[in-house]
Amino acid sequence: MKTRSVEREGAKSTMRDIPLNEFNGEARRRCDSGGEHYSPADAPSPVNKGWSDSSKSYEDEEQALLWESPVNPGVNRRVNIAEPLPAMATLTCIPRVFRASWPSAWDRSMHIIRPAMDVYVLLSMIIFALSPNATQDNSALWAIYRGNSLLCLWLPFTVRFCHGLLHLLISIAILPGPLLYHEGPLLRFYPKWLLENLKESQMFREMHRPRLQQAGGISVQLVCPDGVTIDAMYFKGNGASVDGPTAIRFNGNAEAFELQDEHLSRIYTANGVNFLMFNYRGVGRSRWPRLWGNELAGHLAGMWVTPVLCGTLLDAWTVLEYAVTALKVPPSQVVLVGHSIGGAIATRLAAAHPRWPVALCNSRSFSSLSAVAVELAPAFFGLP
Repeated sequence: MKTRSVEREGAKSTMRDIPLNEFNGEARRRCDSGGEHYSPADAPSPVNKGWSDSSKSYEDEEQALLWESPVNPGVNRRVNIAEPLPAMATLTCIPRVFRASWPSAWDRSMHIIRPAMDVYVLLSMIIFALSPNATQDNSALWAIYRGNSLLCLWLPFTVRFCHGLLHLLISIAILPGPLLYHEGPLLRFYPKWLLENLKESQMFREMHRPRLQQAGGISVQLVCPDGVTIDAMYFKGNGASVDGPTAIRFNGNAEAFELQDEHLSRIYTANGVNFLMFNYRGVGRSRWPRLWGNELAGHLAGMWVTPVLCGTLLDAWTVLEYAVTALKVPPSQVVLVGHSIGGAIATRLAAAHPRWPVALCNSRSFSSLSAVAVELAPAFFGLP
């Protein structure tokens, strides 16, 4: 095993390079004492710029920090682990990167069917535009296809277009977080007056994130089945094991977890409960994957292929699967805490996966996302 020491701001950190196969080939971790939290996603932040020594950069994807020891909020230093690495059954480190599986065969098939239908409609429109009208020289099959353009072309087009547009418009009313707290490629298209109004919120979130980390928060990157990276933060309860009671908070419609006071996490951790917060896709650092190396193309394609409701439920599923499979928390020890619109999302998640009997606790919330859309959307668009 190779050991190196790095001096940083007067604190000495000892890092051990662990063979990847020690955790079933999953990852490697760094164990230190006195070091700061580090995450590849945190590197661009003006308040947490990451670090590297002269011989190795920790911003490299293959060397990224994938496991980290939790911090005891009552002690201002990291837990020092000098003993041999524990087995997965007695996990004491937190997996920092996790990729979720598809919750069901239906969700996976629809992720293929929706873009396949878009390709079919596009090709059909091109063929109809470039091909002559059906004549006697055409085959019978082609004549039937041309004679039923309403069924073969315009009906699929209308279904996909109206479905996607309706989801987009309703999402602005009931889930404005991706618009208010966006940090991705769409910012270049925001008008100046909107950017000025959002500047204060963005500065506050960037300033408040380190306070959450000082309270024991560990940044976690959770990758959804469709490739979206969810930004989350994990807090370990005082005296609790990683697989102990865990509360997962679902944000309201205009919330980001960076806006939460650090005392919220301490309410749970002080009572021995692990606490997990996350941002829905499009909020803050929760972003879609690049498409052909272009972030804007990936963002737009991701929004179109996966409707907002389906995408938000995938986010929720990813966080729940992370707690149950990666942290090894029994479903009976998981509590879904939903606030406002987050309660409807948590309720939908719990109902969709009865094989995992989790507890549900909602505040100032709803029982149905559809009911929320029917109730709020007309007033948002000025309709009676």
